[in-house]
Amino acid sequence: MARPANNTAIARKVELIIRKLDSLSTLPQVAAGFLPHITGIQTDPAALTDIIESDPALTAKILSLAHAGGVTFTSQKPSVAQAVSKLPLAVIRDAVLSIRVFQAFDVDYDPDSKRALPRKQLAFHALATACCARSIAKIILTKQDCEMAFSAGLLHDIGKLAIDEAMPKSFEKIVEYAKANSVSMAVAEQKHLGLDHAIIGKRLAEKWKFPEDIKNAIWLHHSDPEVLSDDIPAAKIARIVSLADSVARQCLIGQSGSCDCVPSTDRLMTSLGLSQDQLDEIRKNLSQQVYHRADLLGLNDRTGAASWCDMISQTAADLARDNTRLSQDNRTYAVSSGHVDFVEQFFASVD
Repeated sequence: MARPANNTAIARKVELIIRKLDSLSTLPQVAAGFLPHITGIQTDPAALTDIIESDPALTAKILSLAHAGGVTFTSQKPSVAQAVSKLPLAVIRDAVLSIRVFQAFDVDYDPDSKRALPRKQLAFHALATACCARSIAKIILTKQDCEMAFSAGLLHDIGKLAIDEAMPKSFEKIVEYAKANSVSMAVAEQKHLGLDHAIIGKRLAEKWKFPEDIKNAIWLHHSDPEVLSDDIPAAKIARIVSLADSVARQCLIGQSGSCDCVPSTDRLMTSLGLSQDQLDEIRKNLSQQVYHRADLLGLNDRTGAASWCDMISQTAADLARDNTRLSQDNRTYAVSSGHVDFVEQFFASVD
């Protein structure tokens, strides 16, 4: 069924706006966590990798950088960990520092909690979907595919983040419409924008050169299981993410913004060859996995913006101290250099 002409025009404008995005923003809690790992003399690559691969904005940036930098992966399944290990630390540092921090300096210090759909709740939902997707993948896919499934789950809703970044007022209206009418975010997005977050996410994945498996999972995670046949590239990972999305909603971990009934998991479970016992075991362990990741990101910190401001102040003080030390070293070098010049001139005059 064709979209009405006015919806088509709106959709085109939305796509143009979204395509101007160079990156997504991260939460202040996350920024406060990664800053010490990229400004210190001794950087912990493992700790930095854990943070990057748990945050959608950072993961998206690193995957895009890996493609731009021509990173060669050891397998055909790129992973964030491999990208971090192969990219120069200076490139990673500059990329991470370029990420915007979401509403960090609001005087209220917790503006996010007052929004119709707090960004922090979206982050918990993304983590839950990612952790669940990896647990499912461990049963039915290879080890390399497990990491791909995790990243696909983490990034499956980047279209929502993009709408929130580019059109925050429209995003609030979409969330409120979904609540008032008990519909999914996709339905509300189609109503207001003429397209949904799956299409927007696909456009961003194309622009930022995500791996095909992740791009297709973002695009197809709301498709019917029957549509996602094994003949379609990345169909299995898309089905895994779709199932993980539903399980995350059933477990009430975070919020996706959708207010319709959670789709039944039976058809997806059957199509993936999972038993009910296996899925129940995944559900049982999901909260613990998510909250472990949330601790790494600092999402359980209720004073995220304040922590970020404190970290900025501390970092500024550290940089000022380092600058003072370098200035002193330069002065010492200048004095020493002057002495050397004097000695050279003296011996030259003697000759």
